[in-house]
Amino acid sequence: MSLLGKKVSELTPEEVEFLKEAAYTLRREAEKLEEALEKLRRAEEHLDRLYSDATARKMLTSASEQVDSPGMPRAQELAQAISEYRRAWKTAERARYAYIVHREAIGFRRHVFADRLYPLPPLRKITIGISA
Repeated sequence: MSLLGKKVSELTPEEVEFLKEAAYTLRREAEKLEEALEKLRRAEEHLDRLYSDATARKMLTSASEQVDSPGMPRAQELAQAISEYRRAWKTAERARYAYIVHREAIGFRRHVFADRLYPLPPLRKITIGISA
């Protein structure tokens, strides 16, 4: 019988210590994942703000055209936001993978709870400079 299948009264002091440590490290992995997902959410919001700007939409259809209006995003700012978004998504993907691996290492085989609690949105396919 696995450690997770035992009653609390059946556990040795060493097993109790192991489970405490496993719970602590799983919680830490969950915190890292939450932080990564929050950073991804902020990167997505920033990207959405830039895309919703009419000037940004115009830059998407004509990459060679650049508008110098104050307060409007430039092609370089949009490219940087896309890069930040992709980096944040990859970080969140790695954090979610580490969380799932840790769960499996301590005996959890089903991840329905993790899937509901920590969903990873699909990676957006973003292109710049393609005429419509």
